[in-house]
Amino acid sequence: MSIFWIVQTLLVICWIGRQEVMCSGVFEVSLLRLQNHRGVTGTGRCCRGPSSFPPCDGECRTFITACILHHIQTLPVPRRCTYGEARSAVVGGNAIDLDDQEPVTFTINIDFTWPGEVTVIVESWHDVDGTATIYDSSQLITQTYVATSVPSSDTWHMETTITPTTEQKIRFRFTCNKHYFGIGCDVLCRIRDDQYGHYHCDVNGTRVCKPGWSGDYCDKPFCSEECLKNQGSCDTPYQCRCRLGWGGANCGECRPYTGCLNGYCHLPYQCICHSGWTGTLCDIDTNFCFKQLPCENGGSCITDHVSNYTCVCPPGFGGNNCKFPLCYPGFCFHGGECQTRDGARECSCMENYAGDRCEHQLVPCEMIKCQHGGSCVPGRYGGTCVCTEKYTGERCEEEIDPCISTPCNNGAECRKDNGTMTGFTCLCETGFGGSLCDIPISPCAGFRCYNGGKCLLDPEGNPKCACKSGHIGEHCEISTDPCKGVKCLNSGSCKALGNGFTCVCAKGYHGEVCELKLNACDSTPCLNLGVCKDYVSSFLCICPKHFSGDNCETDLREGGLDAPPQNDEKAPPVGDNPPVVPAVSGAQTHATRVQPIVTLALILYVLMSLVT
Repeated sequence: MSIFWIVQTLLVICWIGRQEVMCSGVFEVSLLRLQNHRGVTGTGRCCRGPSSFPPCDGECRTFITACILHHIQTLPVPRRCTYGEARSAVVGGNAIDLDDQEPVTFTINIDFTWPGEVTVIVESWHDVDGTATIYDSSQLITQTYVATSVPSSDTWHMETTITPTTEQKIRFRFTCNKHYFGIGCDVLCRIRDDQYGHYHCDVNGTRVCKPGWSGDYCDKPFCSEECLKNQGSCDTPYQCRCRLGWGGANCGECRPYTGCLNGYCHLPYQCICHSGWTGTLCDIDTNFCFKQLPCENGGSCITDHVSNYTCVCPPGFGGNNCKFPLCYPGFCFHGGECQTRDGARECSCMENYAGDRCEHQLVPCEMIKCQHGGSCVPGRYGGTCVCTEKYTGERCEEEIDPCISTPCNNGAECRKDNGTMTGFTCLCETGFGGSLCDIPISPCAGFRCYNGGKCLLDPEGNPKCACKSGHIGEHCEISTDPCKGVKCLNSGSCKALGNGFTCVCAKGYHGEVCELKLNACDSTPCLNLGVCKDYVSSFLCICPKHFSGDNCETDLREGGLDAPPQNDEKAPPVGDNPPVVPAVSGAQTHATRVQPIVTLALILYVLMSLVT
């Protein structure tokens, strides 16, 4: 295969690797027990104390690391935690027993399809300088290395590693996040019961429709054949929704005209009357007079297609059913006499009384005294008092309350006040003015609040600014954000720290505002006259003849070995972070998790270098 086709194949793999996969899970690793009674590292030397070899005076400062990588039987060098890694703080000394307590647990989120078969590496280290570094392999206490199948399950896998000086017991498992299923947690299924679906999920993430629903997303309700035959439809299972004008369980019944009382239909909105009924709404009983005999006192009943019947009453009686005599005691007031004439009644009134029922007493103005400046005016039924503006009553005896008409607006209180032209005064609520309290007045007018603040009234009605978060002051003019106006250089970000601030710098920079670039060679890491080359947050040692190693620390002459090719400036460390190899000592930068897509990119880089 030519180099061209190799490059093409790698590009296709890289493109596939970029496609987003809907999956989600979490890998958990727990330390249950670590016994290191002698207090030594894996090399047999004391972790702490004046003595280099046991018995040791001090305890180890133990911290734990976890690494997940692809399934492989032999530990690769350099090692890449391709699926994720984690690290704890110092968790104890020489003896850590957490079987019956809360274990030290690492949680590593997985955002790709879980492969099932992986390699798990859990290591205990001595924190020699308080930085929890793993770049000096002489500080490694013990290691558990397992290459196995880890399907998604709630069950823990237990592993115990025993060496001449240590015993380490761990457990690990992989579980899917909520709503994710399948071996690789790549099946998304979220329970629904709404307009978009009605289903729950089985253990494999398959949608299982609720009773009465069907379809890929369980959004189609079951509907009876009779309903569909009548052109009905279902929004919910087995509940037929009818067209306008139709009803019944399966929409096979027509709806008669609204208000049709004694009728039926063949088509929607008909009103066909049953026998014995008539009218637009079938509400007229054609046999009402014969069945009910509603007319009394000898009245005659006539069928009426508007009101069922009409009674023709004999002389002296009236009412819908001829029930009441036209003249009855008390019909005429003040001693008047009731008489019937041509089927109507009328009252013959006593002297000084008038009206249809003699209800008005005829009093002349000579006998009427109107009070408070009122004047008497003759009329049809005698004299009547016409009162001045502020008085009322039959004889103008009552003074009119000016507040009775509630002239004040917007909740104002009305008080009688004879000293005003209107006779009243309005006591306005806060925010309103004018003689009738009908003019709105804003106490916030001219009172300005800055930075998005809002003017409100305090309990005493005075304006006050309600400030948004991050601002204080009478007018919200003072900022409480210490990062305001601060610019951190070289992609740094500002973070509030009490009343001050600090710049969180990007990798490779430091300083108050991240203005200074770090030089990895400042610490002179290269031994035996090795030359240090600085790269972005990492370095490379170019060793002299007869020396090798990441820091030129190995003298090849001591082992009788031929000198290998020396480091070359054309082979810089890959990326910002050199590989982490706990089994080999050397000052290396912190390892970061390398995703599969980055590994493929590195292979592509090497092949392109060969081509050029």
